[in-house]
Amino acid sequence: MSVEAKTFTNKSNGETFTKGTYNGIEVLRRDKDGYINATKMAREAGKLNHLNRFLNSAKMQENS
Repeated sequence: MSVEAKTFTNKSNGETFTKGTYNGIEVLRRDKDGYINATKMAREAGKLNHLNRFLNSAKMQENS
């Protein structure tokens, strides 16, 4: 398993992030507090496909 990390700065707000991979999923970690968007990570891993189908369903679109 190879691990790769790269640091970059978000130019719009000056925050720095480290970009890496976890089990083949691209992950961004905010350097100041270690925050990782776990929902995005899970969605990319296919764990929330049922939620994605619901949010994109015609029934849900009618209510928005």
